[in-house]
Amino acid sequence: MDNDNIDEMVSSVLKVLSNPLRIKVVLVLREGEKRVSEIADRTNCHQANLARHLNELKIIELIESRRESQSKYYFLKCPELLKIIEIGEAFIKDRAKRKLAKFE
Repeated sequence: MDNDNIDEMVSSVLKVLSNPLRIKVVLVLREGEKRVSEIADRTNCHQANLARHLNELKIIELIESRRESQSKYYFLKCPELLKIIEIGEAFIKDRAKRKLAKFE
């Protein structure tokens, strides 16, 4: 695998994670496996719309699902990618602190 392919793959992952709803889904699943209805409730998203976003996260292999009876459960397949979100959160918090410090 050459660097150009890796760059494209990283770009694809970041593109999928650039959607705020998908980040919310990942953060909900950080707590553990959840049914689709639970994810929908926690993200304030209709299940029909949520399905598209769950599929996008499955394509990049960040999440996986399993079926049990009539329910479908989702879970994080690659929790290491949470680091991207955590770094983003830390960056935003640090930036906010710096802006506040300028006004003090």
